[in-house]
Amino acid sequence: MKILLTSDLNPSQVNGVIVSVLNLMKELEKKGHDVRLLCLSPNHNSYSSGKTYYVGSMPLNIYPDVRASLMISSKLLDEVCYWCPDIIHSQCEFFTYSFVERIAKRCKAPIVHTYHTLYEHYVQYVLPGQVMQDLIAPVMRVRLRTADVVIAPTRKTKRLLFQKGVADHVVVIPTGIDLSKYEVSLSEEERKAMVRKLDIPEDALIYGSVGRLAEEKNLDEVLQAHKRLLEERPDVYLVLVGDGKYRKQLEEEVDSLEIRDRVRFTGMVSPDEVGKYYRLFSFFISASVSETQGLTYIEALANGRPVIARRDDAPVEVIQEGVDGFIFDTIDQAVDRIKALVDDPDRLAAMSRAAWDSREAFGTERFGDRVNALYERVLETPGKSQLERERIMSKLADQFTLLTNRSDYGKFYDIMRAKWSRASFRMKTKSLAKKGTLK
Repeated sequence: MKILLTSDLNPSQVNGVIVSVLNLMKELEKKGHDVRLLCLSPNHNSYSSGKTYYVGSMPLNIYPDVRASLMISSKLLDEVCYWCPDIIHSQCEFFTYSFVERIAKRCKAPIVHTYHTLYEHYVQYVLPGQVMQDLIAPVMRVRLRTADVVIAPTRKTKRLLFQKGVADHVVVIPTGIDLSKYEVSLSEEERKAMVRKLDIPEDALIYGSVGRLAEEKNLDEVLQAHKRLLEERPDVYLVLVGDGKYRKQLEEEVDSLEIRDRVRFTGMVSPDEVGKYYRLFSFFISASVSETQGLTYIEALANGRPVIARRDDAPVEVIQEGVDGFIFDTIDQAVDRIKALVDDPDRLAAMSRAAWDSREAFGTERFGDRVNALYERVLETPGKSQLERERIMSKLADQFTLLTNRSDYGKFYDIMRAKWSRASFRMKTKSLAKKGTLK
């Protein structure tokens, strides 16, 4: 099978989306498929290297690493069309999706699209306000009208896509991670070197977070919880791994809370070093409610680290409450959950073992199998009419689920039962009236 993967991000960038794309590419190649990647170039030049096509682009200074391409025609796209993919799997809704539609039309290839990002949490970087958020759904609806199937990494994403009318033929396939990256343990010598570099005592208990330092990650809550924790456990350190535009505000918050001596910012670290920081932590914490899946939760579990996360659909689908992690709703609960691990080494050890045992469910091999099965089903579907029928059936099923989810304590069923009872009563009344037995 010839498979074209596309993304606005390129392999040189550090981002969960491109990591997912490269992991999928590797798994599909293991199955013997001819897989190629079309992405935006890190500069103005268009070129190909190995199995990757780079389309010339320019920086779009509205958000880190965002690039744009308004290219109308290119020899590179002609080269892709000459190769003629059997199926196209898009990973971004913006610039490369325009290329996807043109290639699909010329090659008569179906389009599978993965919806990675909930843009409602990010439009503030372009134009703050409700108006911009309200535009996301109609824009995405128009954009994805040509996709044959949309993949959502979680049920949360599927539900939101359906509720907002963005797409109605959605399949849930969780993104996998490369477990082999996390199979090497952190030696005692490496741990000592890392804590020395961070200026943390060797016997200190360390927990932390990994990811972009952005407002939507809600790290302010983590800092407030840490402040409260230090009142009882001053020997605990919080390490925030990553960088971003919100770092300055977070550092100001640290100073305001007077916890500078118990918080460390690492700045950007190389992908090869990320696993070591997970292993440095005793457990992982996140207060984000903007995740579509939350790959950092999965990466933490894959390293045998329990996860404490703010309640949201993404972590709820990943974490086994009380087994390999905790969910919290308030800062008070976050402090209690942290103390439950900090004050009980045996419980921390048991939850760490459970986290390690859960890792196989999130591997890239299973991810590749599920995506490959979807490709085969799409290619075997006899024409657009069948796909349209599948969309209709999927939409009806989702509408039913949506109605039942919106109903509290079975109100939906109560309403339907009441309607049926009234209809039955009317029919019975008419029947009795005809027989003359109704008084």
